[in-house]
Amino acid sequence: MIQRNDFLWYSEEDDVVPRLRLAREMLKIEVICDEEIASAILETLETQYASPKDAIPTITARLLGFQQTSEQIRKAILTVVDRLLKAGELIQKEDGRIDLPSRESGET
Repeated sequence: MIQRNDFLWYSEEDDVVPRLRLAREMLKIEVICDEEIASAILETLETQYASPKDAIPTITARLLGFQQTSEQIRKAILTVVDRLLKAGELIQKEDGRIDLPSRESGET
C-alpha cells in the first residue's frame, strides 16, 4: 500500500476508473481523489468531445453520481482540469474549448 495525499493505493500501476456513487448521503467531492476526478474528466471529453471549460464540471459531476454541481464541486473539478492542462493531458483550443490532445492531431 502507498499513500498519496489522504488516499491509499494498492499499486502505482492501477488504472483509476470513475465510480458512480449511489449513496447520496455519503457523496462528498472531498472524499474522491484527484485521480478519479481526472479519469472522469477524460471519460467526459472522450464522449462529449471538445467542451467549454465551464461545462466540464456539470457533466463530470453527473458521471461521479452528483445530481447537482455545487460551487465546491465545480471548483474541485476545475482545479483538476487546470492540472491536466498543465500536464498536457488536455489542451485548450483556439476557441477556448477543452479537448484531448490526441484529437488535435486528427486522431480519435
